[in-house]
Amino acid sequence: MAVWLGFVLSGISYLKAIGLGLAVAVLMDATLVRGALVPAFMRLAGRANWWAPGPLARFHRRFGLRDAGHT
Repeated sequence: MAVWLGFVLSGISYLKAIGLGLAVAVLMDATLVRGALVPAFMRLAGRANWWAPGPLARFHRRFGLRDAGHT
């Protein structure tokens, strides 16, 4: 935040634009992307979201680890 403020309060106009652009980009990422798009995609993808790489899946099977909602 201090870096953005430093850019925005700078006397150089393109640094002001960079600082403002960074702040807007982070705000958009935090609200629109992570708040709406990611949950919507996860809802559409369903069970495909919850996969594990081979070694991790074998580790889970070996030690009987599983999701609380699944038997």
